[in-house]
Amino acid sequence: ITQKEIESIAPFSTNESFEYDKKFLAGFSAEHYQVPLRKGWDIARALSNPIIERNILKRYIYDVKGEVIIHPNYYDNKFKYVLVPVWIGNYTYKGKKYRFIVNGETGKLSGKAPISALKVTLTVLLVILIIGIIIFLVYNSGNL
Repeated sequence: ITQKEIESIAPFSTNESFEYDKKFLAGFSAEHYQVPLRKGWDIARALSNPIIERNILKRYIYDVKGEVIIHPNYYDNKFKYVLVPVWIGNYTYKGKKYRFIVNGETGKLSGKAPISALKVTLTVLLVILIIGIIIFLVYNSGNL
């Protein structure tokens, strides 16, 4: 699972985690981390900076915002190796493979679904037809 896919189904309540027991994964597979600790810490800081900036700016009323530079200090850092519940589904439709992922806590879903070119085309044509009818009725309403 890519970082982008995990972000698409986040958040996970890792503050409510508890000690691991191998029974949790009985019959299931799990993926080992792929990002080293130092790189993960750098990613976490990069993700937190916009949130910190947003929370600072919420305290003020402003019309225009210039460049905001923040240099947060982190201390007493602790790291947890946490399993998060993610369900992964794969299916094949008309010979093409699709995958979806689900946050096991919130049910938030991400993935790609098959799109019918015919249905999209018909929908666009229907919208154009409706707009055309509305325009016709508006321009000819004075003649009635």
